[in-house]
Amino acid sequence: MSDLAIVTDSTSDLPDDLLRRYEITAIPLTVDVGGRSYRDRVDLAPDQFYDLLEAQKGVHRTSQPSPGVFLDVYRQLVKTGKKVIAIHLSSVLSGTCRTAELARQHLIDQGVAGEEDVTVVDSLNGSMGMGWQVLAAAEAAGLGKGREEVLRLIERVRERVKLFLHVSDLEYLHRGGRVGAVSALLGSLLNITPLLTVVNGGVVAAAKLRGKQQVVRKYVELVGEAWAAAQAAGSRFYLSVMHAHALEEARALRDRLVKQLVLAEQPLLVETGPVIGGHVGPGSVGVAYYW
Repeated sequence: MSDLAIVTDSTSDLPDDLLRRYEITAIPLTVDVGGRSYRDRVDLAPDQFYDLLEAQKGVHRTSQPSPGVFLDVYRQLVKTGKKVIAIHLSSVLSGTCRTAELARQHLIDQGVAGEEDVTVVDSLNGSMGMGWQVLAAAEAAGLGKGREEVLRLIERVRERVKLFLHVSDLEYLHRGGRVGAVSALLGSLLNITPLLTVVNGGVVAAAKLRGKQQVVRKYVELVGEAWAAAQAAGSRFYLSVMHAHALEEARALRDRLVKQLVLAEQPLLVETGPVIGGHVGPGSVGVAYYW
């Protein structure tokens, strides 16, 4: 039995079955929509959220948990003799890591935890760009790997993981402050679909594409190059396809990737939760991979 406890937050978008299988604790962020507050994936499932979002014409707000929420989770795990490794949403996109650090320091100041009993890791990513880091850590912990080895593994995955996504409506990113007004206007006027990626923890444009077919071809190109590199290195390739209320489109992309690249493993199909999904908007589809 591992003496490590892996903690993340709901923006990793990891499915419940994987959280249970690897005994990962996911702290929910909060989304306010329709005048009510909901805990991401606890009080509000993704499909329910998108229905509410449509009814409220996209008006919503997200927020990180209070320090007390992190404090309670970390304290409970430390008291069972576990060393906590907590991997959270990019500090460039959210104050979640900062709040987690405050909770960690409070435990140390109280004498409940030592310096190495709780480690907060900034994933510098989100959704499955973070999820792959969490899964790698949990799998290693389950195999009995020690704290330092697991932290080195997380760093390696963090440096190698790539996330790309396209959005069907730039207005959601614009409302959340993730793209400028000019970019949002450009996309709506010219029917340009920006392919977005995460660099140094922030969302940036990777390419400007026109039409869904061009987007799909770009995904096949990007994933194909990484798959070939993994094959040449003799490394396992980890791939997920994410979507925000766009299951059929995500399945079609997954099937296209499997068939065209002759992938040995079926990519993980993931639905983004209310926090990530609320920022990228319904209809968004993306991929996250590393090797």
